[in-house]
Amino acid sequence: MGDERPLSMRSDEEVPHIHMVSPSLGSSTPRKEMSDYFGGTPRAELPEFLSASVQRAPSPKPTVKSVAEKETAEETTMEEQSDLLLDVAMTTTFASLLDGTPIMDSRSMASFLSLFLLVWWIWASHVAYNARFREYNWPNRVFLFFQLLVFCAFAAFTNNFDIENGIVDNSAQEAQLDALRQAQNWDNSTIQSKAFTEDRGPTLNIRGISMVMAFSRILMLVQYFYALGFTTHRNAKNRHLFYVHLGTLFISVACYVAAFIRIGSEPDRNAQIVKIILWIAPILLEVGSQFLVSLAADSNLAISVKYNAKTFAARSATVFIIILGGGLDNITQGFHFMVGNLSFGPHRVAVIFCASLIFILLFTLHFTTIPDPERADVRDDGVRRRRDLGLFFFGFFYLCAVVITLQGMASMMQVGNVADSMQTAFQFLRTTEEHLATTNYSSTLTSDMYDANTIERLKTNGYDINTILSSLNVPIALHMANTTFPTIIIDQALYVTDMNILGSGLQIINALPQDPQSIITNEILAYVTAGATALPNTITTKDAFVRISEDVINLYATPALWFSASGGAILLILAGMALIDRWGSLHVFSMAQIISRFIMGAALVLLVILDVNASTVKLDADYNYTGAAIWRLATKSWILPAYALILLLEQAWEAVDFGITSSLDIPLAQDAVE
Repeated sequence: MGDERPLSMRSDEEVPHIHMVSPSLGSSTPRKEMSDYFGGTPRAELPEFLSASVQRAPSPKPTVKSVAEKETAEETTMEEQSDLLLDVAMTTTFASLLDGTPIMDSRSMASFLSLFLLVWWIWASHVAYNARFREYNWPNRVFLFFQLLVFCAFAAFTNNFDIENGIVDNSAQEAQLDALRQAQNWDNSTIQSKAFTEDRGPTLNIRGISMVMAFSRILMLVQYFYALGFTTHRNAKNRHLFYVHLGTLFISVACYVAAFIRIGSEPDRNAQIVKIILWIAPILLEVGSQFLVSLAADSNLAISVKYNAKTFAARSATVFIIILGGGLDNITQGFHFMVGNLSFGPHRVAVIFCASLIFILLFTLHFTTIPDPERADVRDDGVRRRRDLGLFFFGFFYLCAVVITLQGMASMMQVGNVADSMQTAFQFLRTTEEHLATTNYSSTLTSDMYDANTIERLKTNGYDINTILSSLNVPIALHMANTTFPTIIIDQALYVTDMNILGSGLQIINALPQDPQSIITNEILAYVTAGATALPNTITTKDAFVRISEDVINLYATPALWFSASGGAILLILAGMALIDRWGSLHVFSMAQIISRFIMGAALVLLVILDVNASTVKLDADYNYTGAAIWRLATKSWILPAYALILLLEQAWEAVDFGITSSLDIPLAQDAVE
């Protein structure tokens, strides 16, 4: 059995000194960086190498690895596989959170971000621990097993989470939902039992999340106790710094247990507010403790507080790629609905291409960084150590911006499908109303009144034009036979038929919300049910039809209000991360890259001026979408091409600037100033 204690916990005699070779002055030039970055050998003499006249040196004998080297390599591989397993578990919980709490408006965004913060901190605190105490022994394997259980348990409590539940008054919405269910012929006992279940669910989720967070902090507390137990005399001077971590973790456990108790079975408004404080405050405290320990440690003896920057970079990159893949899955779900849509054409192909291009550019912009030849995996300098730590924690904001942007992209893809699908109902309604108004309800409907596009659209939704018209012609014939027959019955029969067409179209493209508490879904069901029960009535009116139609398009168009801001935030945060990471060793290209990202990101954020007076999408008298400029861009799917163009220009500028800077062999920015 080898010594399973971390290297950072062994004595001077046990830990070999590590000698680092300082890079040469020439290695800090952009030309050298380009060579390192692309792995090329621009000055290789290929003709001479391939010449048969050149006497080649004999091939060196293969190096035989020692048993210790093989064991080290195997251990490193197992560590990487374990890290990947934990990262996948974290992103699986993230995917469950995204499915259970989709980002559709400001309220759902706040709910998602609050839970994402908790999930991210469980993962980030574990990574920060591994960056200091990386060992793959049996105790750490047990810790990994329990960490996986934490993520699995967390995923069970993410469905329909609402951070504002119990804080914002939802009585009006609940009363509306009850009325809609009554209109669907639900009996009172069923409505009451359903409401009880729906009210109880959020409370159980909150208590479950509180206990999962408490267990995760207990697990981290045990890990730090384990690390403390192996602290040797060599770093005993910094032994007291462990107590900072232990103390903050004790406080965190107490806060999450207190949140569980305070919520109880029937929490009031104050309990819901206190819950948010008890959830967020421990995270801020633990983040502060990481910086406090790093600041207070003696850099010469602080083996136990040296963070491995390579661990931070590798784990962050893995999570970014997995989250990007999850976002791609959501985006591509709308592709086949576009292909099956009658409006599919060059414009839709361009939208699909732009969505794919945005995905690729988000990936390349993230990894388009200038290599630092002086970077060491383990930083000895205190400032640089804190810089690595700050860069890692700052990544949370970047991941948030990426997630929101990807969700916005998926919504932008869907809103175009929804707008096209609803045009089927609007075209049929527009033509029918025009005929009834022109003939004063004195002529039946015939199929030759409708253009081929409308008939084909109805066929796509599963409706035969003759079957629809024969049903509508019944009340028209009654009115023709007796003019006292109320025309309102004809009108409401038309609106009910059109609502059926609209609802089935949304169902075909998977745009009808499946949540049983969805107001929009229940409005459509109540409208159709009331129309099938008795006409006329107070539910199946034209005003109600227009309002429901506007609610549907607004549901998917709302992300357009914040899409440009989140997309711009990605570039701004990338620039900020580069500035944190490379401060003091900036090349001219590095400075140009950071400045260009700040400018382009700020320009995207400023596009929110298009949202002025953009309260909702409206339908005019001819059932066309009206409103602010942002709505017209959203319903016509022009937002994604514009965003793709901006990212493409940014990437092209960085590539050209990097090539020019490399060819000119421009020195470091501070060298140029000197």
